[in-house]
Amino acid sequence: MSSVDTPVSTGRTPVAQAPAVELDGVSVTFDVPGKGQTLVARDISFTAQQGEFIAIVGPSGCGKTTVLNMLAGLLTPSGGTVSRHGKPVTGPSRDIGYMLARSALTPWRTTRANVELGLEIRGVPRKERRERSMQLLSQLRIDHFADAYPSQLSHGMQQRVAIARTLAVDPDLWLMDEPFGALDAQTRVKVQTEFLGLWEGTPKTVIFVTHDLSEAVMMADRVIVMTARPGTIKVDTRVDVPRPRRPADLLFDPQLEHIEQEIWKELRDELG
Repeated sequence: MSSVDTPVSTGRTPVAQAPAVELDGVSVTFDVPGKGQTLVARDISFTAQQGEFIAIVGPSGCGKTTVLNMLAGLLTPSGGTVSRHGKPVTGPSRDIGYMLARSALTPWRTTRANVELGLEIRGVPRKERRERSMQLLSQLRIDHFADAYPSQLSHGMQQRVAIARTLAVDPDLWLMDEPFGALDAQTRVKVQTEFLGLWEGTPKTVIFVTHDLSEAVMMADRVIVMTARPGTIKVDTRVDVPRPRRPADLLFDPQLEHIEQEIWKELRDELG
């Protein structure tokens, strides 16, 4: 199990392109009051090609969210470099979508208005905002709740709205931090399926943090396992299962179960 960088080609002659995402020897140190400096992550290096889906798993506190925050331009590494398409990340970017574990919907805005929030901030005309929001809500099968408020939605519905809001601005890079972690098992499978339906076939790059190894293997092209703090990359495993994938049809897929078992052998030693 090793890191694999997929070459990008055009026509008959392979053409080298900068990775969509690259972390090179990245380390992060935090100042903890009363305890001095704490090394959170050390020597993290990996690349993601355009259109690739990478899942990151590891024990709590190993730096998974820290990786997302660096890619989002919200955190500067203490050492090493973070870049996108060959250019250093120096701050937040408008072409990144970042979805957290909680939906964080604005309670006084309707479903449609929540989805349109980013578009509204960017000055997108009302008609275009409405068309885009309703298209996403329809794809996520929640368009009939377009005029409902968050308090009137189930948790699964709220997460669908949060997905639509994240993707409404058409980001190039999707950063996902435990987006389905609070959902019950049945709802999670439904939302996973809908999410993959939106992503598969697009050129968007996804970096997906989860504590659920089955979810990581089922959804991702590669699964990165991080060690306990200070987190570094232990293994980087490719999931060679054809797409499109429907999680409901793959719950007991032998190939996925074998990959999950092999990754678990590496992960369990980091859980203490």
